[in-house]
Amino acid sequence: MVERDPVIVNNTSGRSGSGGWAVAVIVLLAVVGGLVYFMTNGFSSVGTGSSGGGTVNADVNINVPKADAPAAPAAPAAPAPAADGGNASNGG
Repeated sequence: MVERDPVIVNNTSGRSGSGGWAVAVIVLLAVVGGLVYFMTNGFSSVGTGSSGGGTVNADVNINVPKADAPAAPAAPAAPAPAADGGNASNGG
């Protein structure tokens, strides 16, 4: 195969690059508009179903079945005496 020189792509020939600036301006306007909306009445109207804001009182009435607490565990049983009647801990 014949080796070739690297291909250099030059994308600055005759273009001013205004498309990137247009996208940046549109995004900036959307962010500023969203901030203005949420700072004026957006947060106060969340969950109200209207754009007027205000307070919503939700009556939450939940009936759950009665559950008793678990019984306390039984005390451990005393160790069985040694077979010869002596103390099992010292060998009898």
